[in-house]
Amino acid sequence: MKWEIRVPISPNEIFFRRVEYLYRSLRACGGITGEARLVVSVGEDIEPFDLAASQSWSDERVIWRWVDREAFRRESYVATDFDRFKVRTDADIVLFADADVIFVSGIDDLLENLFAAPAIAGVMAHVHPPPMPSGRWDQLFTDAKIQPARDLHQYSGWRAMDPDPARRFGPVYYNFGAVFVPEKWVALLAHCYPASIVAAENAGAGVFKAQVALTMALYRLGLRRITLEPRYNFANYTSFEEQNPEDLRDIRILHYLNREIVNKDSDFASIEAFAALISRDDLTGANEILRATLKRLSDDSAA
Repeated sequence: MKWEIRVPISPNEIFFRRVEYLYRSLRACGGITGEARLVVSVGEDIEPFDLAASQSWSDERVIWRWVDREAFRRESYVATDFDRFKVRTDADIVLFADADVIFVSGIDDLLENLFAAPAIAGVMAHVHPPPMPSGRWDQLFTDAKIQPARDLHQYSGWRAMDPDPARRFGPVYYNFGAVFVPEKWVALLAHCYPASIVAAENAGAGVFKAQVALTMALYRLGLRRITLEPRYNFANYTSFEEQNPEDLRDIRILHYLNREIVNKDSDFASIEAFAALISRDDLTGANEILRATLKRLSDDSAA
């Protein structure tokens, strides 16, 4: 089995540090998990430079890609996201991930299952797409000439983050922080994705248009899809921890998107800020797991 992780970033110190520790966390897991390639799509309206040479931690398993500059000028971060669909490799499984995720422990069991029975897999988004009214999914599918979803799933943050019963269930709508895709289906998704982005934007999906577009594309194509336990994309929200205590004890992939206690921007902006983060002694739950994992990886890199 071969697999890889594809991550979109901007070329700045914050993103470089996040993706470095994502990669270090992968390698530390060992097994199949640790054998992943990391493909980094980099978008910015600047003159390209040698990214590998600028990052001393980068090795032969890290592949750097500059996003087409004209495409970035036209589409901004959407072009960076979409560049991941253009990669052609011999991987069997691709994980589309955000840079603000880190592996706490290995996922060999999940990879083996997805290799044996290919499916798109991810954790349900925390809540119904906020800009879209309740019940908007059916209308969105109808307008796009897609059969309305019959398989409905509970949003991973329902109750803790949104108690409204009208927004409890939805079609497979993954949090795009960590979504596994059989590589043989990536080109199919790429074909549907641009039109789905436009439809999602017209429906008022706002900053969540990429997640909504993925849902539309996988239903249009009728691809096999499964939802995973929160441990495979665990958010560092206190309410999320309280609702999912078993997953908290067995986090595989931690998504530190919440900036309230640990700030994924300012805490990763400099060597000094990062050192202060991993020296903190006031953290609990997922944030403490994040700090301890970063500290261990930092110590290992210094050894």
